[in-house]
Amino acid sequence: MDNGSQDLSEPSFVSLLGGIANDAKELLLQEVALTKLAVQYELRKAKTAAIALSIGIGTVATGMGIPEYEAKRYEGKIKEVGRLISVHSKNSDEVKRAKEIFEQAGAHDISYTEEKGVPKHEEIRV
Repeated sequence: MDNGSQDLSEPSFVSLLGGIANDAKELLLQEVALTKLAVQYELRKAKTAAIALSIGIGTVATGMGIPEYEAKRYEGKIKEVGRLISVHSKNSDEVKRAKEIFEQAGAHDISYTEEKGVPKHEEIRV
């Protein structure tokens, strides 16, 4: 005889939907946590690469005849800000123009130096 009551051994449609919603929520939370860990890992890698790059630039700059104090300054700026932009200019007009462009863009700590000329070697013919 059916008196209108449900069999308690089978879950209702509403409880199934609730279970699916809870599982979806749990998966979403796990996905967010994994994404956060992945971003933190990538940031650590980027920081390590930036430090290695700044040390490399400092080493190369010192080897190129740039005074050590200036190379250390570049290295410090890269560690602090994360960027160093270098421009090669052929004459003083280009230096002025580059400085104006950087100033208009809001750049900080704009400076310039002159390179020593590279001595030209005569070709040796055999």
